[in-house]
Amino acid sequence: MVELCQQHGIAHDICGKVIVATEESELPRLENIYQRGLANGLPVTKISGDQVRAIEPHVSCIAGIQVPTVRGRAGNHFPTLPFGTGLATFTAS
Repeated sequence: MVELCQQHGIAHDICGKVIVATEESELPRLENIYQRGLANGLPVTKISGDQVRAIEPHVSCIAGIQVPTVRGRAGNHFPTLPFGTGLATFTAS
C-alpha cells in the first residue's frame, strides 16, 4: 500500500497496531499473541493500559501489545483512485 500511495502522491503513514485485553481472562490470549509475534520476528512490545491510552485515548483496557510497523493508513483520497489504477500491477508484485 505504501508503494501505491507514493506512486500516486497520496498522503499516508505507518501507524502501527495495538492489540488489547479488556479483562483479566483475556491476558493469556494476549500473551499467546505476543509470543507468536516474537516467534515470527515482529517488533512486538508489551504495554500497560495507561500506555495504550496514551496512543488511543478512547480505549479502555488493562494491557496491550504494540506492533509499530504492521499497519498503515492512506489519506482520504485513496478511495477515489480510478478503478484499476495500477492496482493489479501493485498487488501482483
